[in-house]
Amino acid sequence: MLKIALHIFPLLQISFFIGAISIYKENLILALVLWLVSTLFMNFSLHIVVHHYVHFRFKSKWIDRVFELFYTLIICMPFNFYRMQHFNHHRYNNLIGDFTSTWKQEKEGIVPSKYFNYSFLWFLGGSVKKWIIQAKSDGDLSEERQTKMKNEFVFLMLFYGLILYVYPVIALAYGGLFYFGLSLIATTNYGQHLPLVYGQTVGHSYYNKFYNWLFFNNGLHHEHHSHPNLDYPELKEDHKSEISLPHLLMGPFHRKE
Repeated sequence: MLKIALHIFPLLQISFFIGAISIYKENLILALVLWLVSTLFMNFSLHIVVHHYVHFRFKSKWIDRVFELFYTLIICMPFNFYRMQHFNHHRYNNLIGDFTSTWKQEKEGIVPSKYFNYSFLWFLGGSVKKWIIQAKSDGDLSEERQTKMKNEFVFLMLFYGLILYVYPVIALAYGGLFYFGLSLIATTNYGQHLPLVYGQTVGHSYYNKFYNWLFFNNGLHHEHHSHPNLDYPELKEDHKSEISLPHLLMGPFHRKE
């Protein structure tokens, strides 16, 4: 039942995206607003729905494969690439070695990544080739999963090529969804792992009751890292690393924490 309920986020993402495409000729401003809302729901689609699926899969292999392709389309990148990243993320817990770490290694030592660069210049990050080599070495990417990742990439490119040929405006909106959606995803990850003191805190949690009811305990990120085997309803507040704003909004203000 939970798996079904979670899919409200990708359904809203798709609905707002279609709505934006449907009205852009009549009302460009409203279409842009709807499109921006779609990128917001893409953020929740990944951090809540796709993230849940990485930890709790379906029992049927063919259903798994269908959803892996579906998730590939809604997060605008191969599902198994995100899966590899997330396993690595739990292995290194935001330390150096974590592909999505909010810290970086410089000549002077380990320093915090700047919020703007991390969130909006994410495409200038590490080498995907090196990540794949490291993930295979760590045991976070099997040959079967790497093959699936390649197939998902081809599937994504064929899908994009098709909409570019048939309806270029949709392709433009989808390309924008890729950039801005992933920017919001990076922004949320920054808020989940504020670079305050290296190695001190695994993750940061937001404890507003209504927020966590609405977003399936997504605010309990420290608790998720402490107990990644627990499903969302099973997470209990430990109050070890509380922040004052939701993860998506926390990045610009993290120096004040």
